[in-house]
Amino acid sequence: RPVWECPWVRQDEALATAFRTAVPQAAAGALTRFESPHRAADGTRRWMEFTVHAGGHPGDAMTCLVVEGRDITDRVLAQDALVRSEAKFRAAVDVGFASFAILESVRDPAGRVVDFVVTDVNARVVEMLGQPANALVGRRLLDAFPLSRHTRLLEQCIA
Repeated sequence: RPVWECPWVRQDEALATAFRTAVPQAAAGALTRFESPHRAADGTRRWMEFTVHAGGHPGDAMTCLVVEGRDITDRVLAQDALVRSEAKFRAAVDVGFASFAILESVRDPAGRVVDFVVTDVNARVVEMLGQPANALVGRRLLDAFPLSRHTRLLEQCIA
């Protein structure tokens, strides 16, 4: 019987629809992949990654369809936690009155810090410099903050 009629698939119409779409594509030779939440036998919600592809011996006609499922719940939960954490971080740094920039060190072949690259700035920095964040991020420290040449900011950061 079709995979979408199996009890563990039939209980979820979105999952059944995904398999109804994937099976003809796989039968035509395509590798299909999709992710879907799934209710496990113990009632917990798990995230699964499914692939469906044609099976058989190389050079022979397709003899079967192979359906593989992998539990990716830990990855999905980690991604969700990262998104929430980044949102909290952004809210914290953008709400304050302090200027805030994150810099990544640039090292020479001997491993010494020779410069920094701007990887993030808060709204206060954007407001003070009158430049959008995307005009600052990715630039070297002295290019993004030209007045820092006079304050010897780079030398102070390296010391």
